[in-house]
Amino acid sequence: VPDRLHRAVMEAVLGYPVRLVFAEKPLATTLEDAGALVSLAGKRNIPVIVNYSRRFVTEISRLKQDIADNAYGAFIAGSGLYGKGILHNGTHLLDLLAYLLGPITGARELCRMHDFYDDDPTVSAVLQIGNRGMFTVQGIDCSKYTVFEADLLFEQARIRLTDSCFTLEEYRVRESERFSGYKNLRLTRTIATDMNRAMLNAVEHIHQVLSRGVSLRCSAADAYAVMQTALGLGVGGQAWLGS
Repeated sequence: VPDRLHRAVMEAVLGYPVRLVFAEKPLATTLEDAGALVSLAGKRNIPVIVNYSRRFVTEISRLKQDIADNAYGAFIAGSGLYGKGILHNGTHLLDLLAYLLGPITGARELCRMHDFYDDDPTVSAVLQIGNRGMFTVQGIDCSKYTVFEADLLFEQARIRLTDSCFTLEEYRVRESERFSGYKNLRLTRTIATDMNRAMLNAVEHIHQVLSRGVSLRCSAADAYAVMQTALGLGVGGQAWLGS
């Protein structure tokens, strides 16, 4: 259903003795509504999984584990592209960052435009990712074309997620072949992800939650946290700082 109806529909669903709710993103359109849903689901003891689809891509989950295992060294900086509203589509990028690198603890708006929704601007911003590094988000007018990319720079590697995350590129540090004493990043792997199976993977994850009690891949609390950043940027003016 449209984003503005998420709260009403989910409140109705949570009134039934369901075992789990799989909700579309964003969880709601206001923090008040999202918070009410998180609270209600908790009171009813009903798990809620939110469809930030890239969390259900096998290669992105492996990337998360590799980052946690320090396979690339420390995160230095990054950048990304998106369009069609900071809440509606931008939260896909914000959630991907939170999933891979940890919570977004601060943000400063650079500029904004209204390329699709009157009440949901596409915002360009600089984000602080915990104590790791900075990430620049660039909004692109969705009336021109659709684009979704993330470029992550680590001490020992560069990871590019392109084509809406259907492709993952890995670059590794190598000695320069042109300049003695210098190092460059060289493409070492190009991987076609199973992004096209994200929904099927999500269904499998739901089965594992219900049958084996595994932890939720993307909870209502996760979705609420990313909404805090998005709405802080979309509504809060030039600057917003997290706790």
